[in-house]
Amino acid sequence: MKQPKIRFKGFSGEWEKSTIGNISTSFSGGTPSVGVANYYGGSIPFIRSGEIAEDKTQLFLTEEGLNSSSARMVEKGTLLYALYGATSGEVGVSKIDGAINQAILAIIPKKGYSTTYLSHYLRGKKDIIVGALLQGGQGNLSGALVKEVEVNLPRTFEEQCAIANYLDHLDTLIQSTTKKIDSLKQVKAASLQSMFPQEGETTPRVRFKGFKGEWIKDTLGNIAQILKGEQINKNKLSSHGTYYVLNGGVEPSGYTENYNTKSGTISISEGGNSCGYVSYNNLNFWSGGHNYTLQNVNIDNKFLYAYLKGREHDIMSKRVGSGLPNIQKKSLQDFIVFFPFNGDEQHLLGLFFFSLDTQISLHSQRLEKLKQIKSACLDNMFFKFRKSFRK
Repeated sequence: MKQPKIRFKGFSGEWEKSTIGNISTSFSGGTPSVGVANYYGGSIPFIRSGEIAEDKTQLFLTEEGLNSSSARMVEKGTLLYALYGATSGEVGVSKIDGAINQAILAIIPKKGYSTTYLSHYLRGKKDIIVGALLQGGQGNLSGALVKEVEVNLPRTFEEQCAIANYLDHLDTLIQSTTKKIDSLKQVKAASLQSMFPQEGETTPRVRFKGFKGEWIKDTLGNIAQILKGEQINKNKLSSHGTYYVLNGGVEPSGYTENYNTKSGTISISEGGNSCGYVSYNNLNFWSGGHNYTLQNVNIDNKFLYAYLKGREHDIMSKRVGSGLPNIQKKSLQDFIVFFPFNGDEQHLLGLFFFSLDTQISLHSQRLEKLKQIKSACLDNMFFKFRKSFRK
């Protein structure tokens, strides 16, 4: 038996290869008859396959319901494996004491085997396991099939725990970063509602101290010059050029050694599935033929970006055409914009929303990096998984 590519200091020796059935005991539950009212509404949490990682359930059983069915109780900390339908192959460690139904397999490792290690292993290999056992399609697993799943693991409980603890730490960082991003997005959404006038209003509900008066109403065509980009010779595109190319998509469509638009420019996608998408470009770039840029902006540029980004849905509603839609230049020119008369208020609003966007972007990059680190760990800290199962 070989060893993984990466190990924690102090551990050595070959790993063990076994199966879930050899290193654990397992059982499934059942469902009390739904037609008997006395079986439901009690105090026993009834865990279903979509709730294996949750700390609460939607349904509760009575003692009578539990005793009259094949539903089985599991303790907090039990490894739960979803067997049926869309949740097949999902893994969770129960956060509560409760009863399980037939769609869940409870797996209890034998002495010397870590529940948390197995949960990470099975979760990390989910696609391979489900693909091999169900030939890639949606369907039902069974306890017998899961017992034959091959497992590679350290021979010592201590090394299993070291790996599991590190992956738990990564999961905690991923979860906290995700929550931070969600919180910042909620702050931004609430701020857009309160700090910009809403339909029928001429002043916002919340303003920075010292500013008052109605906002000005004008068209985007009067505020900025709207220019369509230029097509670029495909031969000049590369995968690693100095400047990126925006050609109507959310992501760069390539790179080039030339640019036709300076940093700090607002772009609006002209065509395709992402037409109407608004972006602020921090670097010099090439604006392609399916991209609009806003030039000679006569109000605060970052304020205008925040305003348009907050109204992105309204811009997208101007799409026309079947198949791949587009937005006509005239529609953008006629798009209504409200803005404060005072340039200092524009500037403060622009900085406020730009700061929120920057924080969201930085945390999103951190989240992606953490996910990449975890993926690399799963590939290198576990011995390579084989698509084979005992018959």
